[in-house]
Amino acid sequence: MSLSDIPVTVEPLQRPTGMAHALLREIADHLAELDSTGTAGAIDLSSLPMNSADIEELKALLGRGEVEVGVDTVGRSEFYETTYTGVWWASHYGDDGSKLTERIEITAVPEMIKSHPDDIRNAHQRLRDALPTDDQETRQ
Repeated sequence: MSLSDIPVTVEPLQRPTGMAHALLREIADHLAELDSTGTAGAIDLSSLPMNSADIEELKALLGRGEVEVGVDTVGRSEFYETTYTGVWWASHYGDDGSKLTERIEITAVPEMIKSHPDDIRNAHQRLRDALPTDDQETRQ
């Protein structure tokens, strides 16, 4: 095998288009709405004409905060709070690991992370069932 046998592709250098700065204004508006009314918002980055340089610029501008959460359901979902409290970066992946969507969620806690009331009810019942009965407690 020689160097000429190795396939090489040249990708054009991508430069930020300014989308990241425009999105910061939209995020600030959503954050003001969350602060004043409690109304959450989201921006689907996958549906916007952003290149990889825009995504990296937006990630750098928002920074990364202290909270990270991973959820494994049908695929993996990863959330991290940016350096701006209430602004979350959310990435959702398919079973094969391919990225399905990427969003900015402006909320106190992303909905997907919150416990569903049915799950809480089920957990309560399972915990009650796991508690020792009065007879078991007196024998110990």
